[in-house]
Amino acid sequence: MARTPRLKQEGGYWKACVSGRKYSFGNVKVVSRIQAQAEFAKVLADGGKDKSASKPKVANCNVAKMYDDYLAWCAETRSSHNCTCKKSSLKFFCNWKPEDSRVPVKRMKAIDVTPKMILDYLNFRKNECPNNQWHDFTSLQAFFNWAAGTKEHPPSHLPENHRPFRFLKRPPKPKKELTGERLPTQQEVSALIDAAGQVAGLQDILVVLHGTGARPGELASARVEDFIDGQIVRHQHKNADRTEDARPRVIFLSGESLTVVSRRCQGRAGTAPIFTGGYGAAFTSHRVNKLFRKLRDELKLRDHIVPYSFRDLYISELLRLGVPVAKVAALVGTSTRMIERNYGHFFRSDLADVGQMLTASRSQARRSE
Repeated sequence: MARTPRLKQEGGYWKACVSGRKYSFGNVKVVSRIQAQAEFAKVLADGGKDKSASKPKVANCNVAKMYDDYLAWCAETRSSHNCTCKKSSLKFFCNWKPEDSRVPVKRMKAIDVTPKMILDYLNFRKNECPNNQWHDFTSLQAFFNWAAGTKEHPPSHLPENHRPFRFLKRPPKPKKELTGERLPTQQEVSALIDAAGQVAGLQDILVVLHGTGARPGELASARVEDFIDGQIVRHQHKNADRTEDARPRVIFLSGESLTVVSRRCQGRAGTAPIFTGGYGAAFTSHRVNKLFRKLRDELKLRDHIVPYSFRDLYISELLRLGVPVAKVAALVGTSTRMIERNYGHFFRSDLADVGQMLTASRSQARRSE
């Protein structure tokens, strides 16, 4: 028996499924339930044949309008630092005028922006600011992908198939080491974990993040059946789609982290998610980030601290304890190259000490001869 179509909130939008087709009736912060119900009733009356309510109006949408709406969305869902960076990068693009155009990009229709046009702009920026290649590319890519629809945001300004970055190669990410000043302090970690007790399930996932150095997405997608012999074994590694011999990702548990995961897995079905929030809903990395930012802002902590900062802290603490780089890489499921590139300064001081020890040993050997 077919289910009766109903209007519901999903991802911050009014949505419904009628005759196998999905419809979106606007953002819940902008469109009231009464307005969404009225549009939903029109679709039901039409039998689901007219899907115009869910189609973005792209004919007259210019880049400037898309830019304003995107920044407004970023202000609600991203950190202020992230918004500032994106605003700065996209502003250059909007004010840039292509060689074969009489007007700047911001006055053009969004659907008229082509991959060639974007490539020309990136080459122009490469000559102007060679150190910003990666940032310019990713900011523009996120901008156009958002307009064409993502997991967090339905299509709004562009058709779903209009993705000019699909065949463009992303430039290499610039080398940028993590400094100790950007790591969360013990006081900040304790404050966040204590405050997370107000949100169902969030405190447990933060405790395990802090105790294992796992990626937030790895814990959010972990299932009860992945908990094997005191470890979380994710058979689908992060890099499985890029390497043929990708090994399973093993998250090693101990102490409080092991206690938390054991408790959450006890008596539950194998396919159930380990970490769930209110009403048993599974966490996603996006939801963890959103709840974390809300707590951080309430506590008035530093803006750059995010759930991934717990992983950075875990890795840096292991390196400071003198744990070999190869073992640290195995513990956190990454490569030694990545550790050396991003966290190298945490153990370079130890290498200098080793060099001094060798010099002292040789000097002592010469004196004894």
